[in-house]
Amino acid sequence: MLPLTRNSTLVARSAEELRSAAERIAETARSPTLSFLDEDIRLYAAYCGRHYAPAAAWLLYWPPAQIAERNISITSIEALVYHLLAYREERAGVVAFVEPGCENMLLRLSDAARHTGTYVAAVTPPLPPVIESRFTGTELLEVEEAPLITGFVLLAAWLAARLLETAGSIELRRKRYLEELKTLDSVVDEVAEAYREDLKRLRGSAPSEIAATPTMMPAAYVARHFYETSRHDIGRSRVSVVPISSLLPSLTQGVPSRTQDGEKKGSDVIVFASSVEEDLLREIRYRASIAGREDIHVVTVGTDPLTAPLYAILLVSRLYIESDAA
Repeated sequence: MLPLTRNSTLVARSAEELRSAAERIAETARSPTLSFLDEDIRLYAAYCGRHYAPAAAWLLYWPPAQIAERNISITSIEALVYHLLAYREERAGVVAFVEPGCENMLLRLSDAARHTGTYVAAVTPPLPPVIESRFTGTELLEVEEAPLITGFVLLAAWLAARLLETAGSIELRRKRYLEELKTLDSVVDEVAEAYREDLKRLRGSAPSEIAATPTMMPAAYVARHFYETSRHDIGRSRVSVVPISSLLPSLTQGVPSRTQDGEKKGSDVIVFASSVEEDLLREIRYRASIAGREDIHVVTVGTDPLTAPLYAILLVSRLYIESDAA
């Protein structure tokens, strides 16, 4: 098992560092060794882990699924190994995002791919040579020249951009996605200022649950990593990541967040959403007010839903930087 990386190397700490990482990673995403991404085959965005690996897989999945003519699915690596690859005759390609501790699962995927003729590219932390040598036929994309979470996120986004460029897509949204991705470093401080109240709430939260709308799941998974690993004053409690719709039944039950004496009960719930889902957010806020739930903090990013999770991740990155400096 690989050692976990320290928080100080997890996210880009400045616009300059983000720009530098993006330039190197964009070049990696355009590598000719990933030519299977340009072919008309079934693609899988796969993951093993509970933090930045599923975040990256969702970032890769949504742009081509929503605005391009690509046959792409998202799933866990074990689902591919045991339930999918062996039962399909179609040619397929996999981009697998792998966190430390999942090396053996990646080996199983590599073996299954070799037997079924499946293309595999794996995004991993830096691997020791003794482990690297075991992956025959798998293209390893080791995140070495960028902070780990930033590297996973950016590589997923740039791979998605490649899929948009090589498939028929909605041209206006494709151009907007590429433009926002290319200029992400220029809005780091602007995002922190525009969402300073949300940042303040995130900073003071101790959530047991993080809910998200479909395209905002990447932000939820990165936030889970922060709250599970970085808040030493609160402890290393487990945080659930759930679809936003799962909040509706609990709000219907009407369990207030404070006792009759005004003391807080339980932990916070953080919600990540884009402005596209505003009607659903209105319902959640209304039900929360009726139920006396003051523990639900909604972070709404008012941009294209495909790039909204990138801006939300910039907010969470600020939490890592502040935590590391404390």
